Amino acid sequence: MTLLVQISAELNLNPVICSACKGDCCKYQPGITAPRQWGETTKEMVKNLTGAFATGRWAVDWWEGDTEPDGDLDDVYFVRPHAVGYDQDTLFHGAGYDRQCNFLGKTGCELAPEARPDGCLQLVPTPSHKNCLPKGSPSKREYAVLWRPYQDVIMKAAAAVGASKYDRETDAVTPWWSSSRW
Repeated sequence: MTLLVQISAELNLNPVICSACKGDCCKYQPGITAPRQWGETTKEMVKNLTGAFATGRWAVDWWEGDTEPDGDLDDVYFVRPHAVGYDQDTLFHGAGYDRQCNFLGKTGCELAPEARPDGCLQLVPTPSHKNCLPKGSPSKREYAVLWRPYQDVIMKAAAAVGASKYDRETDAVTPWWSSSRW
């Protein structure tokens, strides 16, 4: 069952390159979703996120600190697929580095192309299979900015499945490039 709302973004897919690659980009880190992928209204978003969180295959990650200079948030949360290696019962976890997306199967992504996270859809396959480059894709911080108005939506959906932002699982070391300190 597809949980994401279909988006109209250009799909940067190349079946020949992607099938030969076997998901190198997916082995690095799960892509980040955009809020619009979960629904058009906050009610629809809460419903879709609750259903997704209940599967154990989706997670809440965060930008450390507020995305606004004078903001009052400790962290800004966003949604991405669960990363392999984390307890699937823990909804809140940082994706870490070199954490494979749980939707990567033996033949590639298990999600239909139009149901993949926005961050994945923005990647342009390269023949070298070394590093698919984003085509105008937002950074982690920019995705957090997109999600900032929907913090209550994420928390309502998390609460509906019995999760709390105070029950986090993190890697021991935060890579320098994913920290808001830089």
